[in-house]
Amino acid sequence: ARPTMTPPMLLDGGSTVPAPFGRWENHDIDALPYTDVLPEGWRPDVDQLVQEEMRRMKKRPIDYLGAMGPAFEIDWGGCPLLQKEFERVQKGGAGGMPAPDTARYDLNPPPKSKRGDEDAWYAAVRNARSSLEHQTLRVQNLELAAKFAPNAWRAHNASLEAAITTYETRLAAVRAETALINTERSLQQAAAGRKLGKLETEWYATTAKCIAIDGVVMDLEARADAIKGGEASGE
Repeated sequence: ARPTMTPPMLLDGGSTVPAPFGRWENHDIDALPYTDVLPEGWRPDVDQLVQEEMRRMKKRPIDYLGAMGPAFEIDWGGCPLLQKEFERVQKGGAGGMPAPDTARYDLNPPPKSKRGDEDAWYAAVRNARSSLEHQTLRVQNLELAAKFAPNAWRAHNASLEAAITTYETRLAAVRAETALINTERSLQQAAAGRKLGKLETEWYATTAKCIAIDGVVMDLEARADAIKGGEASGE
């Protein structure tokens, strides 16, 4: 039958993890971190145990990368919008990027050579109307912002403050729970350490008594053998 073992402290909840990853499945884990005192030169021994455990692992670090799919590469070469720009960059960027066209932002009349061209004046009028519409939209946006933006920002800030308060409350609860768990573990392990110390003292005392009794028994056996040898020689 499989021997039973009291789950070691500091591993509460480990039984919910399926084998072979459940830490309670490893009966060698019996440390009391809050009570044990590390001996000198402990790190090499720990490193050796870690290396042995890694050698027993079926999965190597490179296997984790192999399980991941290849990185998705985007082929921008087939994009007609970027094709000309790619060609320009490949040629070393000769000439640089063309300057933005700002003609539509100007309200200049047709040049003198086209002052008599009706189409040129229509184009200038359309450009002026588009600029006027643009400025009108800007004014409307500013009016809407002046009317609704303060309350909208106040509502947004209130939602952010509420979210911060919620997260701070959760964080405080988690920290309190963590502190409680650590305190309980510390108290449990301190009590276990005292109990182990008492049992260790009793074990040493019992062992010393057994050694003393064993010595007395050996002495009595030697005396008995001597008496038997004397009786045999007297006969």
